Amino acid sequence: MDFVLDDNDAETCTIMFENNCALNDGLSRLSEIEYQVITERFGINSKQKTLKEIGLELGYDSNKVNSIQGKALKKLKSYFIEEGIARDFFSF
Repeated sequence: MDFVLDDNDAETCTIMFENNCALNDGLSRLSEIEYQVITERFGINSKQKTLKEIGLELGYDSNKVNSIQGKALKKLKSYFIEEGIARDFFSF
């Protein structure tokens, strides 16, 4: 069975690809610890974890992990705004 994409499906695929590229670009600007916290916290490339679970892995309490997460999210938001992406695709 063959699948044929209509124009809407092709546009959706393009948007998803662009969002994925933007996310990867944003993540590449984070420190190693920030990257680990964000990817594990939100289940990017792995199972989603709690602040406590991540803290146990890193040797931090959940408040410290929450602080790292907040700092990383601010960096990502700043990058997305700078690139003109935030208003269109991201709502945070």
